[in-house]
Amino acid sequence: MWVIHGEAVQLARESRGLTQSKLAAETSIAQASISKIERDEQQITEDTLKKIAKALDYPTAFFKRNIVSRGLGVSGIFHRKKLNIPIRVLRRIEAEFSIRVSEIRNLLHNVDIKSAYSFHHYDIDEYGNIEDIAEHVRAQWKMPLGPVKSVVGTIESAGGIVFKYDLGTKKLDAQSQYISGIPPIFFVNKSIPTDRMRFTLAHEIGHIVMHEHPTPNIETEANHFASAFLMPKDEILEELNPFSFKRAVSLKIKWKVSIASLIMRAFQLGVISCSQKRRYFTKLSALGYRTEEPIKLPDEEPCLIRKLIETCRVELGFSLNDFCDVLSINQRDFRTRYLGMPFLRLHSQ
Repeated sequence: MWVIHGEAVQLARESRGLTQSKLAAETSIAQASISKIERDEQQITEDTLKKIAKALDYPTAFFKRNIVSRGLGVSGIFHRKKLNIPIRVLRRIEAEFSIRVSEIRNLLHNVDIKSAYSFHHYDIDEYGNIEDIAEHVRAQWKMPLGPVKSVVGTIESAGGIVFKYDLGTKKLDAQSQYISGIPPIFFVNKSIPTDRMRFTLAHEIGHIVMHEHPTPNIETEANHFASAFLMPKDEILEELNPFSFKRAVSLKIKWKVSIASLIMRAFQLGVISCSQKRRYFTKLSALGYRTEEPIKLPDEEPCLIRKLIETCRVELGFSLNDFCDVLSINQRDFRTRYLGMPFLRLHSQ
């Protein structure tokens, strides 16, 4: 008999977007048995394990690992309650997050992340001013005055890990995970424009540094942090005043944020009134800019994972098979998740 972890079976199944009944049909295993296996109430034979592994396209070693299923965390509360993401899609996303967290943990057993800075928690009640928190984070990370050159690069300089991939839904831009023993991990939807991606990641930084515990205004606070982090008050206020749509287009290029974000920042800082803000957003809608704005900003690509893989390959002599063994992953998934950036080629041996 083979002893496997039922939670690993469930995560693998959900990561592939399959129901128990669909997996049962593909393996000719009774759905009741699959349910018991996932609840650790039934051990399975080698033949059954191979059927499940083949149907889900995971190596058999994957199911022998105790992978902890993780929810979306405090930053996912809003999305679960407000955005009405189908439960199967949400389960797939959560399963993928859990699996990647496990993979990163295994990878870090072999190589350490060395970063110049780190993430610290700031209590909103203690600081009382989100503008000040954003200023402290920028100062702690020794960021120069002016626009953030690369939000992805800034996260990685503080030891955070960024994954860009297709989340399979337009209702979710990004999520973050801060788990004891590993660096903060940021998952961002690669299909969103760069200006939106930068704001979304800054929003997730806000969750990481401010929301150790949920607050009633968690999303508003994270949005305010993102605005202050990307557009510090003392540095942008003069440029916003007087405000105009034409000026916003020009400032978008400089500050690498959306026109919508600039409108909101002008309102936050008292440059425009509430009625003026509504008129600007009405104009954005009329021009079709609420979903995708003009002026495409350059992409920002993660580098830290690439460096970790390269270190293992060069310094530890890892082959493609070694990576797959360490991460309990098949070659196709490894290439897609970790080599698809792209940056290097690996041979099987």
